[in-house]
Amino acid sequence: MPTDMTRRQFSFLGGAACAAAVSGAASRIPIALQLYSLRDDLGFRSKTPGKGDLPGTLAAIAKMGFQGVEWFGWGGYFDRTPKELRKMLDDVGLRTCSDHIHADALQGDQFQRTIELYQTLDNKLATLSDLTGFKGDGKTPQYWLDAAKILNELAGKLKPYGIRLGLHNHAVELRKLEDGSLPWELIFDNTSQEIAQQLHLAAWPAAGLDPVAYIKRYPGRTLTMHMNDWAAGRKGVLLGEGEMKWQDVFDAAETVGGTQWYIVEQESYPTTPLESVERSYTNLRKLLAGRKG
Repeated sequence: MPTDMTRRQFSFLGGAACAAAVSGAASRIPIALQLYSLRDDLGFRSKTPGKGDLPGTLAAIAKMGFQGVEWFGWGGYFDRTPKELRKMLDDVGLRTCSDHIHADALQGDQFQRTIELYQTLDNKLATLSDLTGFKGDGKTPQYWLDAAKILNELAGKLKPYGIRLGLHNHAVELRKLEDGSLPWELIFDNTSQEIAQQLHLAAWPAAGLDPVAYIKRYPGRTLTMHMNDWAAGRKGVLLGEGEMKWQDVFDAAETVGGTQWYIVEQESYPTTPLESVERSYTNLRKLLAGRKG
């Protein structure tokens, strides 16, 4: 059990996990947590050696009821070997659903190390968190068309290993260029069907766009989604406490999206990170339990 978490926190988690279990049937799609949500608990970028508690944090995540995690490998793997990471997951019954990386992890000498890591973790999805390392002017359509070609090449390298490539959106991919084109469309209109789109849901209404329309536009390509909510003029909105049309999202994900994992990500918090993540998870379970049809 975690050594760095207070008894009060674990009491909270235990009760909340039970409440979530009672609130309704299990999701048709498993639920994971993007570990960046608990970056402070993990000691990410801490100047104090050993501050983070990876095994304790993973235990807390499992206790909440999550079934998997998404790593953020662009920030490192907490000075652990692939075998150590896998054992920690197995010890608490969690799986790896994806890993956020930059393109350099799939290039040069790093490629084989990444493959070996993913084989150990049984990870089948490498998700670029953005286009870090891609050269060119992001304000031009050509930049995004060139990026699409590179994504196709990277996907081709991964395919023999049974690993798919994905791309995560931020605000920049949803901002129209001077010619009226949308970067996200330039990417996904010009890449292989094997390349997955990972929707950071809150960014879409913030940009005046409907995420459901894009799940439908690219059928079978929304393997994962970052389940975060949005409300006009508010920050730190927890999942289920904003304006997202969740039932429409679920319907699209389960009918045309090809979605394999719902991934909770909470980047800002109205309370402690641990409690905020748990509330988002519980709210998601309730929303899923309340589905019609």
